[in-house]
Amino acid sequence: MLSAIVALITIATFVLGIIPHQRSLLTHHIEERAAILAASLDRITPAFVAENYDEVLDECLTMVRSSNHVLYAVVTRRKDGFSLITHMGKNEDGEGSAVWEDATLGGIWMPGTVVASSTMMHSDLVHQDVLHYTYPISYKDVPYGWIHVGLSLQDFTGNTQRVATIVISLAVPSLLLGVGVSFLFSRRLTKPISVLREFALEVAAGNLDERVDVQSNDEVGLLADTMNQMTCDLKRSREEIAIAAKQEAVLHDTLLKEIHHRVKNNMQILSSMMRMQRRITAATDVKNILLDGEARIRSMGLIHEKLYQSKLKSKVDLGSYLDSLVSQLLSLLGGDRLKLTLESNCDEVMLGLDTALPCGLIANEIVSNSLKYAFDEGEKGKLMIDLKATEDGYRMMIGDDGKGLPPEDARRTGSLGMSLIKMLVDQLDGELEIQTAPGKGTRYHFTFKESVYVNRLDKKEADESQ
Repeated sequence: MLSAIVALITIATFVLGIIPHQRSLLTHHIEERAAILAASLDRITPAFVAENYDEVLDECLTMVRSSNHVLYAVVTRRKDGFSLITHMGKNEDGEGSAVWEDATLGGIWMPGTVVASSTMMHSDLVHQDVLHYTYPISYKDVPYGWIHVGLSLQDFTGNTQRVATIVISLAVPSLLLGVGVSFLFSRRLTKPISVLREFALEVAAGNLDERVDVQSNDEVGLLADTMNQMTCDLKRSREEIAIAAKQEAVLHDTLLKEIHHRVKNNMQILSSMMRMQRRITAATDVKNILLDGEARIRSMGLIHEKLYQSKLKSKVDLGSYLDSLVSQLLSLLGGDRLKLTLESNCDEVMLGLDTALPCGLIANEIVSNSLKYAFDEGEKGKLMIDLKATEDGYRMMIGDDGKGLPPEDARRTGSLGMSLIKMLVDQLDGELEIQTAPGKGTRYHFTFKESVYVNRLDKKEADESQ
């Protein structure tokens, strides 16, 4: 586009410069010719002053007849405008011939100036365009009048048109050639750039197997080689990063599994120690306390076992965890004295350790209370678990169909179990509702949201900075 514009400007300058220049040369040439003709008639001035009009007319008629370019010759007296007019007209037979007449003229024939002048105009005398040249004459250094010569502009117009035709005939092919060359040059220049642009877009989209094929020994070829090398380096770096990330992920999973495994083992050791202590203890109250502690430790150990088995490593299926927990409590606390069944209706709810562990402890306390107080020995019954995800969080229900809780004023509201339940509900910023009736069992309805994990090291550093 830029090359085409430059070509157009150059050609326009050529056209606008050559044609006016040639026209100026032709105008100067015809003016010089008119001046020579008018000066040649200057010798008839004495005859015109002496009113020897025959001699004046002979000279003027000879000039008009001898040249096809001279259309008229007029001699005008200054004082009164009397003029001898010789021009190309028609004779009595209607044929073109030089004729003369005399008349009193004004206007352009008496310009009121004593210097030569010329102008292109349409002459009513010969009814065509002429170069009207006025030449002042004087007698004994006294201005006496003017000689007017009219030259035909047909040759001038024809020459001007021929010059314009030649210039245009040269300019148009030059323009087409310039535009064509500019187009070919721009295509040769922009095609590699377009290829590089498409290549850059492919690389930006993640296609590092793409390579650009630009065969050139200039800067564009060097840029193409550099971009290919850059893409190779990027691909190699990405592969190295992927391998390192994979190795780090495997190491991270291995470490997490090892942590959960060791925590679970430590919990089992604590549970075994408490069970051994319970066996050698004679006091019933102490045995019950140790049994409750063992159940709580088992619930915490179980969640680490579930995390160890989980594919996510940092989240556990709360429903599956609660089912396993209740089954474990039935085995630990129920034994053979109760004939209970578990009715579970839990959705798959994946929660982190900070949320799942309090939920497990809450379930441990509720189910432990049910196994201890809701049923008589040998009595049949069922435990119920219901877990659902809601728009605002989660809803969990744990209950039984046993005796029901005693009246509120007779409940052990200050017991460790109830205190622990309320503390854990508050920890999860949840709400607890208890529904109970004599002989119809007890249901604990618990709504909560997942806890947002806070990096304790970052929090500690922020608190210290404040």
